[in-house]
Amino acid sequence: MLKTKFNPDFSGKKTIILILLCFLNLLLIAEEITLFDCIDAALVNSYEIKNAEQNVKIYRSENLNKLFDFIPEITAYANAKYDIDGNDIRTNNISVSENLYLFDERFSNYKLSCLDFHNEKLNYQQQKQSTVLEILQLYSEILILKESLDYYLNYAEFYDNESEFVKEMIKTGKRTVLDLYSTQIEQKNAELNITKTQNDIEKKLLELSQKTGRGFKKETMFSNINNLLPTEIGIISYENNLDWKMSNFAKKRRKIEKNIYLKRIFPDLYVNGYYNWRNIKYWKDAEQTYDYEGNFIIRDQETKYWELSLNLSYSLGSFAQKLNDFSISKRRLKQEELNFNSLQQELQKELASKKLDLKLKQDEIKICIQKFALAEKKLFLIQERFRHGLISFLDFKTTFNETLNAKIELLQTRYDYIIAFAKWQIVKGEKIFGRY
Repeated sequence: MLKTKFNPDFSGKKTIILILLCFLNLLLIAEEITLFDCIDAALVNSYEIKNAEQNVKIYRSENLNKLFDFIPEITAYANAKYDIDGNDIRTNNISVSENLYLFDERFSNYKLSCLDFHNEKLNYQQQKQSTVLEILQLYSEILILKESLDYYLNYAEFYDNESEFVKEMIKTGKRTVLDLYSTQIEQKNAELNITKTQNDIEKKLLELSQKTGRGFKKETMFSNINNLLPTEIGIISYENNLDWKMSNFAKKRRKIEKNIYLKRIFPDLYVNGYYNWRNIKYWKDAEQTYDYEGNFIIRDQETKYWELSLNLSYSLGSFAQKLNDFSISKRRLKQEELNFNSLQQELQKELASKKLDLKLKQDEIKICIQKFALAEKKLFLIQERFRHGLISFLDFKTTFNETLNAKIELLQTRYDYIIAFAKWQIVKGEKIFGRY
């Protein structure tokens, strides 16, 4: 019998472990949530958006009803009866009538309905943009809290190590117990900040879950949004602004209403068209209803009638009221035109102000980057001096807080710039991030 020496080969196990690690890594990557994931989920989950979408469908149906008003009135009926002679009589009748007014309000009502439909579509778009801004703001706050938490965790560990270092320095006489207590107190402050920040993160995650309909854990990874930092601001333009379009629709609506009241002052002049077709069939009694070939003898009577008339009517008693209604409609149109012109000025002013704010944010980001870099360098030097007993713990603590504040200020400025740019796009009437 051939005997072989057992030589364990771990290459297969290594392959399995490598595959498991890759699979675990894929799971971790799959857990990462992006801003667009949250926005898309919120747009689907929002009851306000669903309600606005239903309003658009309702106005579309009402707009269709205005087209049905142009369909002529059609009447049709059929009956059967016996006369006194025992004849079976069947009657079919169809009537079609239509009034065509010289000042027909149906055309104006249809135009008003179209304006209402398009206005509701703008309301729907505004609701979507409002939801996008809410999620963007909430997402930014979560990112800042998570960055702050990482900072607190690192420095809680740093203070723990520093406490051990101070204990050793006390033995050499370079540090005192007071320094040790100060370090331990700051360690507890860091732990307290960690607890508070974790609690704030859970609250924000709960709010985000309610808005998106998705469940988030505190371990969930949220991707950074620094890639959304705009490089170009663009030119000032408000022609696509939703408020501007809605105000323009309101002005057009007042014009149509004024024309309606103007037409009502004149007499009603309309053409009436009428057409009637009638068919009557008689069946005699059984003894007389067959001819020599055995067929029914049917006597038909068919009549066709149509008329075309020109009608003129006017109610003198309502003339004063109609004239006053027209005067009111003119004032309302003038008021809407003033509102429209005022909105144009406000939009120009708002866009100019927001453009200046965006340029200011750009400069602030550059300064905050430089400030944070200097704060980190200073903290490194202060830490070394503190370890060698050259400065007090208070100086070290002050520098650490400066670095932390510079970090948070940089994050806040970046995200504020992204949010401000999204609002700038809304005022210009552009899609937020080119998508929403």
